[in-house]
Amino acid sequence: GSRGRRFRRGSSAGGLISFMLLWEHNSVFSKAACLSPAFKISSIDYVLPVSNSKVKKDILLYIDNGGIGLEADLQPGIDDMINVLREKGYTEGKNFVYFIDPDAEHNEAAWAKRSWRFLELFYKK
Repeated sequence: GSRGRRFRRGSSAGGLISFMLLWEHNSVFSKAACLSPAFKISSIDYVLPVSNSKVKKDILLYIDNGGIGLEADLQPGIDDMINVLREKGYTEGKNFVYFIDPDAEHNEAAWAKRSWRFLELFYKK
């Protein structure tokens, strides 16, 4: 099952990379924490490969973001990714958790305040 494999976490581009490692190396990584992930912004679009995927993966995914500045620019890509995950049959609360803090900025202090959420999700007894 997914509970025994490793997890990745990252913020911004690191949030995208953590998702990519989970998605493309699911035999190694079963969980990813993606804080303010850049799923789809500028020339980056990682929503498309997920949309085109034919295989349902064994995942536990945590996604969060804020609402101020760059966070607002990342929101459409996050919304698109969550919609694609749902269309693929992934269930919120089972395969992924999404949290938004509308008052949070795109910085380490904001991510640090939310980090307990993915730790609790991944390590709850």
